[in-house]
Parts: sequence; C-alpha cells; structure tokens
Amino acid sequence: MKPYKLLSLFFVIMIFLLNNLAGQKNKDLIMEEEFIFTEAPFASCHASTIESTPDGLVAAWFGGTHEKNKDVEIWLSRRNNGQWTDP
Repeated sequence: MKPYKLLSLFFVIMIFLLNNLAGQKNKDLIMEEEFIFTEAPFASCHASTIESTPDGLVAAWFGGTHEKNKDVEIWLSRRNNGQWTDP
C-alpha cells in the first residue's frame, strides 16, 4: 500500500477517535475519509499524528527517502475551510 493511502486510513481512524473523545454521542459522530495529499515530494512517510486545535485539524508526519535517512523531515498540513494545505 502506498504511503499516502496509509496516511489517509490513519486520519479516518483519528478523526473518529477525536470526535469520540470530544464527548459526542455515537449517533452524532462525523467520520470522513479524505486524502491530505495525492502526490508527495518525498518517497516514504511514517509516524503520522493529528491534533485538534482552536483553528482546526493539524496533521504531521516524518517524510523522506526512508526511515532514519538524513533527508527525513517533519511535514505538516492544516485543514482550512474543508481542505488540507499542501505539505
């Protein structure tokens, strides 16, 4: 499975958990499946995370050639007006 598909799946799960932790009743939960990006400027990504902030959702992950390589950096994307920003 390509890294961006794994990242998408992770965020579906995380959005569900964030909504659940916010104290919403199960019938009121919102679950969305969406890509943060479809083309990445890096070959691989891992250790993704998502956080709810007063300004909306923020996602971050390590991206580079492969884990522990010197070109690995932390990448970030924000969800603004229903769209994710470019990493």
